[in-house]
Amino acid sequence: MKYTALFLLFITAILFSCNFGTRQQTTTTDSVKTTATNTPGPTDSMILDSVVHDVNIEGKMYDIFILTNRYDSDHHLISADDPAIAALTVVLWSADSKQMVLKRKFTQNEFNLMKKGSVKLSENGRLYMSLIDIGGGSGFGATLYCVGSNAKGKLDFIPIMEYGELTQFAINSNDSDVFRLAGDWNFDEDESHFSEHRQKVFKYVLQDGKYVEMKLGETNYKYSGEEEMKDMVKEISEKEPQALEDIKLSDYSFDSK
Repeated sequence: MKYTALFLLFITAILFSCNFGTRQQTTTTDSVKTTATNTPGPTDSMILDSVVHDVNIEGKMYDIFILTNRYDSDHHLISADDPAIAALTVVLWSADSKQMVLKRKFTQNEFNLMKKGSVKLSENGRLYMSLIDIGGGSGFGATLYCVGSNAKGKLDFIPIMEYGELTQFAINSNDSDVFRLAGDWNFDEDESHFSEHRQKVFKYVLQDGKYVEMKLGETNYKYSGEEEMKDMVKEISEKEPQALEDIKLSDYSFDSK
């Protein structure tokens, strides 16, 4: 009996000293597990989907981890072959302190990170994040966020606007606002999803750590949503320049998002 107990103790010591893959000395921080390399990893309820390294947010470097749920809203296990239906959890990880500084669970299932124009994620400039809910049809719903300091000076996901597939937008070169054209789907005029639509003009201005929506008008003519934004802006400027009179077009880059 004495030797059996010693043998079991020996085997237990070996098992706990082994390196099972990359998960060593796993601890739990705010329900997001971290490994010995101090990075978020999978949990019993979440899967590590994507990692974006070296993202510059207000002059400091972060890694952004995207995790998805293992279970859907009905608590059914999501198939490994179909992770796209899972809601996203976004984690900001400080490259300096090796600690999680921000974590939030969202309802959307796709993401896109961007900065103004051709600015790289590792370069200076405000960080923007689109979270997109893609269903089975041709449409989608999305929310655009700014990732930065809120009115209290704390790092946050600051909502800018909700939009869909009939929206195109451009970011001001000085990061002060976002210019948006939104197709107005008019059912009374028998417009279809892919018809030409009048365009509503908006600007979203950063004020005191939050974005304020400014409605600037609507075009009289209809324009194709199949056009790139720069082409639509050019056409509107030629046909009815008054519709864009409150937008200084030279302040924006119309690169595709």
